[in-house]
Amino acid sequence: MGEPKDCEAKGANFLALRSAMRLLRGSQGVQAMLDALEGPVAPLLREERLYENQWYPIAFYREIHRAAEVAAGEPIARRLGHHATKELFSKAYAIFARIVGPSTSWRHSSQAFQTFYRPAEVEVLSTMDASVRARVSGCPGFDERVWDDVIGSVEAIIEISGGKSPVTDVRQTAEDLSMMEIEVRWR
Repeated sequence: MGEPKDCEAKGANFLALRSAMRLLRGSQGVQAMLDALEGPVAPLLREERLYENQWYPIAFYREIHRAAEVAAGEPIARRLGHHATKELFSKAYAIFARIVGPSTSWRHSSQAFQTFYRPAEVEVLSTMDASVRARVSGCPGFDERVWDDVIGSVEAIIEISGGKSPVTDVRQTAEDLSMMEIEVRWR
């Protein structure tokens, strides 16, 4: 059996990331990010040929995050993930999430995560009134920036569903970064 194939990311991630960069750094920040892009994703994003419902190599997503960090001059992946997730989830979802609350919304986290990354899985290890511990696995090809994006996204979902001031602690990470166990607490 060979090495696992790298994860893929849905095009919606890329488009929301670009919008989040615009929100955080303006059109100049987006242009600086586009200018810093390298490799095969560069012409796709510059020429707006990334499509919302298509799957792309996680390497493309890593490259966009690298370019965003170069453009920002500081680590920005977590904030980008946070703002991108808030954009991705419609007002209808936000209303549903607020009704069920942060703890209950985690029951569907694996399905939601697989909407944006494949073949990733989320296993909820424990939930309490104001915390959840989960293992995200099946993510070969993820790097620190992509994980920071995921953490920002998780915190945004907690906020969308009514949790306040989420704090995320990384409990365990696979050496190859294909798995991360996190605990999120909120008020």
